[in-house]
Amino acid sequence: MKFANPVYFFFLIPAFLFFILALWNKIGKEAALKFSSVDLVRKAGAKRVAFGRFFQTLLRLLAFIFLICALSRPQTGTGEEKTTERVVDIMMAVDISGSMATLDFHPDNRLTAAK
Repeated sequence: MKFANPVYFFFLIPAFLFFILALWNKIGKEAALKFSSVDLVRKAGAKRVAFGRFFQTLLRLLAFIFLICALSRPQTGTGEEKTTERVVDIMMAVDISGSMATLDFHPDNRLTAAK
C-alpha cells in the first residue's frame, strides 16, 4: 500500500502526545469530593465516570487517527496503467466577420443559419 500524501502522518505525533498528556493528567489524581460518606461516591459509580472519560479520550484519538489516514489517501494497486482508446475530434470554424450579417438566407443572416 502506498500513500498519495504521506506528509499528513506527521500530525499523528501531536495526537499521541495529547493522548499521553491526557492520560498523565488523569492517572493518580482523585477528585476531592465533599460527601458525608465515601461509600455513597462508590455506589454512585465514580469508577464508571473515570472509565467513560478515558474511553471518550481514546475514541477522539482513534477518530483523529482515521482522519489523518484518510487525508494521506491510501492507494492500492500495481501502479499506473496506460490505456489507448480510439477517439474522433471534431473541430468547426465559423466566420464571424461583418460579411456574415448579409441576409442571404430567408429570413435570417448567414451566421444564424450556420448556428
